[in-house]
Amino acid sequence: MQQIVRGGIFRLSFTVFNFLVGLFIAAIAGTELFGTLSLMIINAAVFQIITGLGTDAAIIWHGSSKSISKEKAFSFTFYTALLQLGFFLMAAILFLKFTDKLFLSRQANNSFYWAELMYFIGIVITEKYSSLFYSQQKQHVCNKVLSIISFAFLLIFGIVYFFDWIKNFNPLWFFCWMIFFQSLALLFTYHLKESFSLKKLNKEEIQSFAHFSFLVFVTNTIQFLAYRSDYWFINYFKQLTDVGVYAQAVRFAQLLWVLPNIAAALILPVLAAPEGLLSENKLLKIIKIANWINIVLIGFLLIFAFLAYAYFIPDFASGFRALIIMLPGYYFFCISILFAAYFSAKRKLIYNFYGSLICFGLIIVFDILLIPRWSIEGAAISNTMAYTLATIFNIFMFQRSTGISMKKLFFFEKVDWTDFKQLITRIEKTS
Repeated sequence: MQQIVRGGIFRLSFTVFNFLVGLFIAAIAGTELFGTLSLMIINAAVFQIITGLGTDAAIIWHGSSKSISKEKAFSFTFYTALLQLGFFLMAAILFLKFTDKLFLSRQANNSFYWAELMYFIGIVITEKYSSLFYSQQKQHVCNKVLSIISFAFLLIFGIVYFFDWIKNFNPLWFFCWMIFFQSLALLFTYHLKESFSLKKLNKEEIQSFAHFSFLVFVTNTIQFLAYRSDYWFINYFKQLTDVGVYAQAVRFAQLLWVLPNIAAALILPVLAAPEGLLSENKLLKIIKIANWINIVLIGFLLIFAFLAYAYFIPDFASGFRALIIMLPGYYFFCISILFAAYFSAKRKLIYNFYGSLICFGLIIVFDILLIPRWSIEGAAISNTMAYTLATIFNIFMFQRSTGISMKKLFFFEKVDWTDFKQLITRIEKTS
């Protein structure tokens, strides 16, 4: 149990530190600059997903299922990372040449080109090596390294803010440095015990990677566009300051996804493992406990957000109402995150694809209808409606796949907590 708990704690610490870094950036940068940074992050993430072709999930699945050696998993990781970086360099150069703007931030500031390059290199290496760690069920090592780097930069941002050194401080550059150092730390830690040796993959192994990766790639692309296209619509219909205010509200709401994402990342390798450690009934207990924990967290989240808006980032306070509106959708989508891990591990990727497609279609329609008139509140309404309907679909598909009654999903019994602790202990002893 110790390894599972440590992995979850370090992942939680990493997420919290990153969130607090974002708060300091918002306080230092202001709404417009924070909007620019948010657009850069979203554009980079979309390009990373598209050029990644779903290979990160394929690495985790093949490594966890023991269907490929660690050396070949690293070889696949290495070559796909090179391919992604090559695509980015070409895209960034061509975009700058023909538009005189930077590829990720869309700003006419060429001095920020190297920061964007450093940031993209950082997120690619971080994602690839995180996949390698997770495929070997060494989540606690990966998350510990990321937590340490994030905490170090959190201290830097805190010192700059409280000592009022803002005039000579560029938060965008330091954020890019943080991501880059995280990636280097993961790379160095991984290769302390694993060599850089590259192995040739045979035709069957390449086909297995490609088949798994393609469906994940399509699903991830659609899903990401579904829950982040609102940034582009707000930027198009409104202005950059609105993007910054909305992005901060989303960061608060996404705190509800912390525990489900941690649980999904930890249980996916276990679900994919050939030993069959996690049944559908046991997964349902995890989902049920996560649901009730998130109901409690919503109350704490609203109190924390209110205080942060009032005393730390008052320029962003107009986003509090949007946060309240979007929280129900984010709560229900927590269930979809865990179902997605189950469907991926069981190679029922088509369910994730259909769910993402439904969410994407709904949110695009709602964004177009609501954002021009109600701005960020319209985007929040769109989120809640689309996420809730997509979750209903995922619940239906899980029930159809397993035959489990969904009325058990929200009704908590004392035996569920006991079974949950026993499950975690059994998983740890077997891993």
